Amino acid sequence: MKQLTFITYAISACVLMTTFTLVGCGNDDDDGPSATEVLLSELSSKEWTLEKVTRDNDDVTSEFAGFTFTFTGDDKYETENGGLAWADSGTLTLNDGSLDTFTRDDDVSVEVTVQDGNALTLAFTISENVYEGRASRLKGGYVFELE
Repeated sequence: MKQLTFITYAISACVLMTTFTLVGCGNDDDDGPSATEVLLSELSSKEWTLEKVTRDNDDVTSEFAGFTFTFTGDDKYETENGGLAWADSGTLTLNDGSLDTFTRDDDVSVEVTVQDGNALTLAFTISENVYEGRASRLKGGYVFELE
C-alpha cells in the first residue's frame, strides 16, 4: 500500500511539474511593433520643422532659419537649410544594440528622441572642424528641437 501511495505522489508531482513548465513557456512572439519600429515610424511620419537649435548650450536658431528634416525611410534623410551641420541628404543608420542612436554617413553619431509623434530632438557633436571659413563655429555639441 505504501508503494502505491508513493507512486501516486510521484506521478502527481511529474504532472504538476510538466504543467508548470508548459504554462511558463507561453508564446514569446509579440504581435505588436518593436520599439525600433515605433521610433522609425514616428521619425518618418512627417516633415519636421525647426523650433530651436543650440550649440554648446548657446542659442543658434537664427543660423538655421527654415531648417526642415525629413526621414524618408530606407535609412535616408533630407534637410533644408542645414548649414554646415547637416548635409542636404544622406543616411541615418541605427547603431547595433541601440534604440535611439543613429550614425550619419559622415560618421557623426546622432541621438534621436521622438515624443508622442509631436516633438523631435536630434542631438550630436561635431568634434572636428572639417570645413574652411565658418569652421571655427561648426565644432560643438548640437541639439536640434523640431516639431
